Amino acid sequence: MARIAPLLVFVLVFVFLFWLVGHRLTLLNNDEGIYLDAGRRVAMGQTPYRDFFYLSGPGTPWVMGLSMKLFGTHLLAARLPLIFDLSLMAALVFWIARRLAGSGAAPAAAAFLFVGFSIAQTTVLLPNHRWDSGAMALSALALAWPGRGPARWYASTLAGLVCAAAVWITPSLGLLALTLIVWGLLDPRMRPSVPAFLAGGLAGLGAGAAVLSSQGALASMFDQLLWIGRNYSGANRMFYGQVIGGYGALVSGSSGFDLAIVCTILFFFTIPAWLPIAATLGWAVALRKTGREAGLTRADVAYLLVCGAALIAAQMPRLDLPHLMFASPVYYALSAALAARILRGVPLTVCTIIFLLAAGTYAGFACLTRLKEQSVQTRAGLASMNPEEARLLATLESFVKPGDSLFVFPYMPVFYFALDGRNPTRYSFLQPGMSSIQDEANVLADLHRRPPQWVIYLNIQPEDYLRIWPSSDPTRLRMESIEHFIAGGYEPVTQAGPYSLLRRR
Repeated sequence: MARIAPLLVFVLVFVFLFWLVGHRLTLLNNDEGIYLDAGRRVAMGQTPYRDFFYLSGPGTPWVMGLSMKLFGTHLLAARLPLIFDLSLMAALVFWIARRLAGSGAAPAAAAFLFVGFSIAQTTVLLPNHRWDSGAMALSALALAWPGRGPARWYASTLAGLVCAAAVWITPSLGLLALTLIVWGLLDPRMRPSVPAFLAGGLAGLGAGAAVLSSQGALASMFDQLLWIGRNYSGANRMFYGQVIGGYGALVSGSSGFDLAIVCTILFFFTIPAWLPIAATLGWAVALRKTGREAGLTRADVAYLLVCGAALIAAQMPRLDLPHLMFASPVYYALSAALAARILRGVPLTVCTIIFLLAAGTYAGFACLTRLKEQSVQTRAGLASMNPEEARLLATLESFVKPGDSLFVFPYMPVFYFALDGRNPTRYSFLQPGMSSIQDEANVLADLHRRPPQWVIYLNIQPEDYLRIWPSSDPTRLRMESIEHFIAGGYEPVTQAGPYSLLRRR
């Protein structure tokens, strides 16, 4: 039973998430459509960087494109990678906690807390390259961990392969690869496995490079990475634990009992920010006097803490609360094992009940949201939608036909996927304050070359950009040439929520 317990956790979480988000379609998330549209383009035979603009490594478009080729270009195929990611992470959290704490309630509690608090935000529980790379990074961390037993070459080789996969998905996770190599060279237990880890990593990196090279996109990828360094980092810089709009806006207008309730909610809501700090400080104190207990060494805990810190650093420059969530799984295992170690009797029981009730409440709200959604047949397959968004989509579908040329400006690429629209440009989205003058000129040239039949337009004010991306260049918050192109060549047809549907004159 002990051997199959992580597999059982994986299966249970997979089944639950399949029901919760397997068919979910939301139209009001800024980023999800980037990955849906990229996956659809790959499934249609296009290549990242060469044929369309993409912000990160090619791993997520490849994975999502493969899923859509196998299962069809619809929602379920797009959701399967996300469901797999979270199920794998939950199983690994359980496994790591059991290695740290042994048998008992701590491993199951750690996995439950991770799932409960991670599914609470519907805006984060969506396909994202950070979930994909986070699952691969946590797998590499677990496979390379010397605390799991004697080093084996095949496990170390696999660790290198999945670490390379994480880098191909999110290049900044090269920091974790470097951390594992340096740790392996310093730790006598892990040192014999370093060559196998390097072999697996180089094989994975070489395979990805060979694919891009055969598609004529390798040089374009390096150009795109340089673009990220010049443009993305500045506009997306956020401080550790920051939330959009600031914490002051979350407690504004609350006082007395209401303020206490809001602060309690925020305490659990901000777990991805304070849990890594609490776990690090707690283990530093707990291991001051004891070098080994029940097979656990300082080096084992230090390994996990250092790797966790590398995962957090890899989220830079955007260290806001949602991005810390992608790096937090290992800290659930560390914290549950720490609580089981330093608390006994009633204090442990009370602490466990409080956190399990909170995670259960968050999960309950997620389930309630799912039950309130409406099943709708869309061009992307059967969808579970907020009723208001379903009406919005139906309004757009009554005008935009499948395969029509469509340009969404400036930022909501999910409409390309949901409406089966054909974007005449290489860009699924534009972000004023981040996208360059050259990006604007490229899009304008494509629009003049092949004017789309339809435009979905959202008039976003500069202050709204600064609220979401506070580090944006304030002088670049309007793309006037594209605005003029739309105003001069298109007329309004209907209004769908905040979006204006425009038709070419």
